Amino acid sequence: MSSWREVAKTAREAEEARDNRDNRDNRANRSRNRANVPNVPNVPANPSLDLKQWHSGLIAVDEFTAPVGVTMAHWLDLIDDAHWMYENFASQAVRQGWKALDLFGVVPDEVGVGGVADRLAGARNLKMHSDVAVWSNFGVSRYYERGRCEGFHLLWELK
Repeated sequence: MSSWREVAKTAREAEEARDNRDNRDNRANRSRNRANVPNVPNVPANPSLDLKQWHSGLIAVDEFTAPVGVTMAHWLDLIDDAHWMYENFASQAVRQGWKALDLFGVVPDEVGVGGVADRLAGARNLKMHSDVAVWSNFGVSRYYERGRCEGFHLLWELK
């Protein structure tokens, strides 16, 4: 019979002779270590915070004092459209990755060229998709592609 030292030496030699290559990149092992949620790049880290900021901005607007460069008639329509859009589409829009400027952005000296609320002109048939908003006014379809908000200002930041 062998001594315990001979058995330990044989076991150590067998361990050293085994294939010790790094196998951490094996497909079977990798599937166990992956995150169990999908990566959704367009969704903000905290959508409820964005909704709160949009709401705070909208309720802070003085609807009876139009900012410089905006007519009172357009200002009242814009505020009405912005509140309607927030109430009906804000949670969907924030989940799809829309930004405040895309929805509530305006260009002060140019009527109807800002974000979705600025372009609605009273339309109430809006459909929001992940990268485009579509509506129609008097049978004419219009759309706004997300991300085209360069030069816009948030309507609640206008003075």
